Amino acid sequence: MEACARYKKQKGEDKFAYKLNFCFLKVDDWEAENYSATEQSRADEKNPGGFDAVNIYGDEYSYSAADDPLQRPGLNLVFRRGYRERDIVDYNTENLKLGASAHYKITPKTEVIYSSSYGNGTTIYQGDNRYSLKDIQFYQNRLELRQKTNGLYEDIIPMKMPAKAMMLFLQLYFYNVLQKTITTGQKITIVFGMTA
Repeated sequence: MEACARYKKQKGEDKFAYKLNFCFLKVDDWEAENYSATEQSRADEKNPGGFDAVNIYGDEYSYSAADDPLQRPGLNLVFRRGYRERDIVDYNTENLKLGASAHYKITPKTEVIYSSSYGNGTTIYQGDNRYSLKDIQFYQNRLELRQKTNGLYEDIIPMKMPAKAMMLFLQLYFYNVLQKTITTGQKITIVFGMTA
């Protein structure tokens, strides 16, 4: 199942606009269930002491029973038992992505943009190996000042920063706004927070 939504709106003489993005994905991931011997295994499935299976992890280590001081004939190579992938991995893939941005045109050719993105999820990442990513989280913030030149925008001050640096910037900005508001007697409520 996958669901996505996007909302954008312009306000007042094309000076201010905002955009909201949402996307959610939930699927059952492919389960690795190949328990045959790997090409690198020093023994095959007929070995009574085990073998190195494709989707069993930790069974790569082996020792020769012939070298055993207790002389256990017939065991050949003995392998560690290992773990099946399904015993240590969550196959219920979920992914949530949220995004928001605010755009303000200072002049018809100059724009300031603040955007923030958040994502989290649980999945299996597969390259040469398979990796279980459980409850992984991503934060990305951007503050950008750009100017239109010859019909194209170019960055004047692009800034990508970690969440803590962005929150410090917002605290300083809102502190300045709050100070101005107190001196003019207007009422304003500012709420913001961060998890890291």
